[in-house]
Amino acid sequence: MLCNTIRIWTTPGDGSERAVVQVAEGLVRNAARVPRSMIEFLVERESQEVILKTLWLVDTDTWESVVEGLNSKAEGLVSESLGDLNKGVRRSAARLLKTIGTAPSLPAFRRAL
Repeated sequence: MLCNTIRIWTTPGDGSERAVVQVAEGLVRNAARVPRSMIEFLVERESQEVILKTLWLVDTDTWESVVEGLNSKAEGLVSESLGDLNKGVRRSAARLLKTIGTAPSLPAFRRAL
């Protein structure tokens, strides 16, 4: 509900994105659930890097569908993750790129082999 209010009373680039990110990061650090409205706000404000680095890399199973919804906006960061030390992250990245990947992801796939 808070993010719905923030969405109404703020404008892109006014710093509200950073505030929401800080709250989301705190929730993740404390192993608390990040509300869907926060994720929707970050997606709407095109904060895909935050979603990927703060949420998906920590819990790929929970956030993979959200990352998939970012489509090509997430492709670069997802393809970089093919070389991650965490096997779960690499598997999730490969699954995601099967859906959202385009030709620019091919060199990352080749390096991962």
